[in-house]
Amino acid sequence: MSKSSISRKGFLGGILLGSLAGFVSAILIAPKAGKKIREEMRNQLDNVKSNIKKSLNLVGKEIKEFKENNKENLALLKLKARNCFERIRHNILGIFIDDETKSDMNRKGKLD
Repeated sequence: MSKSSISRKGFLGGILLGSLAGFVSAILIAPKAGKKIREEMRNQLDNVKSNIKKSLNLVGKEIKEFKENNKENLALLKLKARNCFERIRHNILGIFIDDETKSDMNRKGKLD
């Protein structure tokens, strides 16, 4: 994972934690009527829900990006492995098969 995605997660975690701390502080400190406190609590909970949705969307995007990057990396790794295997196969065949047999196999398409 990149440093930017890690710092984004830390930032989002800070937002969530800060929202929760503000919510609890408002309830415990503010001397307001019950109706007003309930209204503020609802607003704070709506903010927390909104922050959680944003965080989940960001995490979903990060996961999707991670999957896409790994698909490309895996395809490249498979191609490199296949090329490496083919070079090894040709080298091994070159050791154990004489030139006339190699020429015959090339004509028949068996060394491709």
